[in-house]
Amino acid sequence: MRYFSLVIFIGLAVLISSCQNQKNKTADLNNNVFDTIVYGSVKFRVETFEVAQGFGYSIFINQKKMIYQDKIPAVEGNKVFKTKDDAMKTGKFVAQKMIQFPGELPSLTVEELQQLNVIN
Repeated sequence: MRYFSLVIFIGLAVLISSCQNQKNKTADLNNNVFDTIVYGSVKFRVETFEVAQGFGYSIFINQKKMIYQDKIPAVEGNKVFKTKDDAMKTGKFVAQKMIQFPGELPSLTVEELQQLNVIN
């Protein structure tokens, strides 16, 4: 079952990355990192930000904030992302889920976070 999940995860990542028209990574004056994914006429922006003892991410769709995630989802407690990279790759994964399943609220599992190497 774990192998099957990994195959699905990799296939999903390849499929979604092939659908992306444009990606652009930049930083703002507060050293928050942005990654933009343009999918057709829709612009997704994933932004990392600092929180107490870690990082979080936000996802904007056409400049409207749709998701604000200041803790790691799907895990017990109030754990934050240890690095900007962990927050960014999780935010990008969620944005890709939003592209693949438009109109649905994205969710994450512990297994997906483990596959992203965000948690052990």
